[in-house]
Amino acid sequence: MMMMAGRALAFAASFLLSVGQAAAQTKEERYAELLMIQELINDPDPLMRLLNFEEIIADADRLKTELAIRTAMGVEDRQLRSAAMIAYLNIVELVTFDWELPEEIAEAAGSGQIDLPLRYVYEDYVGAGGKMPVLFDDIADDGSFIVHAMMRLRDRDERFSGQGRVLGERLVFRTPIYATVSGRPICNFEIIPTAELELRGAVSCEDYSWGGPMALSAAMF
Repeated sequence: MMMMAGRALAFAASFLLSVGQAAAQTKEERYAELLMIQELINDPDPLMRLLNFEEIIADADRLKTELAIRTAMGVEDRQLRSAAMIAYLNIVELVTFDWELPEEIAEAAGSGQIDLPLRYVYEDYVGAGGKMPVLFDDIADDGSFIVHAMMRLRDRDERFSGQGRVLGERLVFRTPIYATVSGRPICNFEIIPTAELELRGAVSCEDYSWGGPMALSAAMF
């Protein structure tokens, strides 16, 4: 078993080229290299596939990193998917979530009979174009990060910043958001990646015109 592991490590090490070497590759060689990433990430040994993933990310090749993350998200391995989530935050920085209005508010708006305080939530939704951009910063190896809620903002504002962490494969963070009437309600986010490469979850805000969860979704790439 140790001999097999040693061979696998040696193979992975020889496979992972430096960026300078990659530049000199032919199209066919590059194709074969990228194709091999899927095999390395799907290694039957959980420890080996995690080590393979770490080496691919360390190579700092954007295309290989993205392919490794895409592949890892489809593997039933929580530790691998957690590592992939941290790597993902390091390359995307800004994620723009689609914000789904709660059914009660959507129905009231559709009928034209939306009263306070639900109207405030609807106005926030319309003013933000149904989008809730979130900027991730200072991502640490342990999965902790700083988050900036960018809804209705052009530049980051420390008044709308908070903290979060990758827990398993989940993104959990807490930050104030810019709301028209409520000012700075504190919101709790919980987001889970899917094998279809979507981020899905919900946000619930304290001291806001709507206390229940509101669904969020975004394509990862």
